[in-house]
Amino acid sequence: MNSSDSEYLVFHAKAGNIAAFEALMVNEKPAILASIRKVFSPKVVRPEDLEDIYQAVQLRLWKKLPNYKTRNFKGWLKVVTRNVTVDEIRSTLAHAHVEIAGVSLDQIDPRTEEPDELIVKTREAIELLSPRETEAVTLFYHQGHKYSEIAVLMDISEGTVRTLLARARRKVKAYVTTVE
Repeated sequence: MNSSDSEYLVFHAKAGNIAAFEALMVNEKPAILASIRKVFSPKVVRPEDLEDIYQAVQLRLWKKLPNYKTRNFKGWLKVVTRNVTVDEIRSTLAHAHVEIAGVSLDQIDPRTEEPDELIVKTREAIELLSPRETEAVTLFYHQGHKYSEIAVLMDISEGTVRTLLARARRKVKAYVTTVE
C-alpha cells in the first residue's frame, strides 16, 4: 500500500467510515505489533498480550482519529501505540503482586490473628512507597526484569531505575527495622 492509499483510508476513517478504518488497521497491523514489541521485552510478551494490546490500540485510534490533524499518520500511529502499550503495562503492574526479601504480599492473609511481624512491616513499608518506586520494585523483584528492561518499560534512564530501587530498599529496610 502506498502513502496515497493510506491517506485515502485515513481521510475516510476520520469521517467515520468503519470499512476504511478496518482496512487501515489490516494494513497497519504489522507496524503496530512491531511498535508494541519494541516496548516489551521479548521474553515477557506472550501472543495473547500482543493481541490484547493491539485491540486496545485499535480502540484508542478509533476514538482519537476524529481529532487527528497532523500529516504524518505513521508517526502519530507510533505515538498512540506506544502510549497505549505503556498504559497497559502500568495497568497490569497495578494488579501484580510484590515480593521483597522472600515475602510475597499476595500470600499474606490479613485475617490471620497473629501474622509474622516482618511480613506485616514489609507490607506496610511497600504500601508507603511512591507509585514509581512500587512499579520499579514490582518489575525487578516480581517479574525479574533487568535494569535496562525496566528503563524501557518505565520510559526512564537506567540510572533512575537504580536510584528508585535503592531508595525503595532503603525505605523498606528503615521501616522494617524500626522499633515500635
